Amino acid sequence: MNTSNLAYFIDKVVTILTVGTAKNFPSDEVGEFQHSQYFTGLVKDITNNQIWVEHLIHKTISVIFVPHVVGIFEEMPVSDDHPEAIKAKNQDEARRKAKVPTPRPMPKPKESELVQLNLDKVLSLGKV
Repeated sequence: MNTSNLAYFIDKVVTILTVGTAKNFPSDEVGEFQHSQYFTGLVKDITNNQIWVEHLIHKTISVIFVPHVVGIFEEMPVSDDHPEAIKAKNQDEARRKAKVPTPRPMPKPKESELVQLNLDKVLSLGKV
């Protein structure tokens, strides 16, 4: 895939639609399976086969491999004091309070249960 046109999206807020994953995730509302995934964030960089996206709130980075991308959609972010943003935030908070139980503390895992991640191996999986 030619990624030169994708450079337009660097430093823009986008939603990226990808193909489905190896797992089927049941949908809570319609009982169907999820066959695609989407990510929203700020595009930090685009290489020949990777799109680096920063989460808008947590500032964490995700790497999406270009061969898995179905579409990229430019978003129009609004300020926190915009009436639509305030309305959406209030609706989201109400929805969370209605569905999310009080979290319990997570038990600390045993040393034998920890998984070590080989970042070089993970990155090599995305090389075409």
